[in-house]
Amino acid sequence: MNVNMTIDSELLIDAAAKMQIDEKLKLYERIKDDIIQYRVEEILNSFKTDDITEEEITEIVEHVRSERYKNRR
Repeated sequence: MNVNMTIDSELLIDAAAKMQIDEKLKLYERIKDDIIQYRVEEILNSFKTDDITEEEITEIVEHVRSERYKNRR
């Protein structure tokens, strides 16, 4: 059987605030993977940039390696 409900987020937050700690932990266990996934995606998106391409990074790395190799001799 499927049941669809619409609950205002503030109502849900208020209900969660009134829960016993064991019930809060159950709720957390149900949503923690979503929270972790969201945070990881936010972190990864914060590092994305269009300022420099992967090819440019490779060129810079190769240049630095070449210079360091020359200076080792």
